[in-house]
Amino acid sequence: MIKAVVFDMFETLVTLFEGRTYFSEDIAADVGADLTAFRKEWHSVEKDRSTGKYTIEEGLKIVLERLGIYSEEKVKNAAYKRREALTDTFSAIPDESIQLLKKLKANGIKIGLITNTFSDERDFIRESPRPLKKSSAH
Repeated sequence: MIKAVVFDMFETLVTLFEGRTYFSEDIAADVGADLTAFRKEWHSVEKDRSTGKYTIEEGLKIVLERLGIYSEEKVKNAAYKRREALTDTFSAIPDESIQLLKKLKANGIKIGLITNTFSDERDFIRESPRPLKKSSAH
């Protein structure tokens, strides 16, 4: 008997490829960085961003400092645009995903989420506009 189902978040329950996206190409263009150089530095801090050592802002600051183009304004602007794009993702959770999760929960099946994500995406998962959390009384 199935007791639990574990899902990956991106491209399983939600997609990053509909609505606005804000990936390394967009960030590099906005901060005035060479794309190849930006990607190299961005990927060099990926593990630390994925494990929560750096927030999106801290990761951007490190990368832009290494590229010699850091400014607080660039970091704030890029982080803001990335969060705007994630708003599209988490405001458009497919109804099929919600219905599936509700049905599993109604049938007493525990639901788990495992995903590789960055701090800004983690925050959106936690604050999703359509959470399936237990009531605050628990």
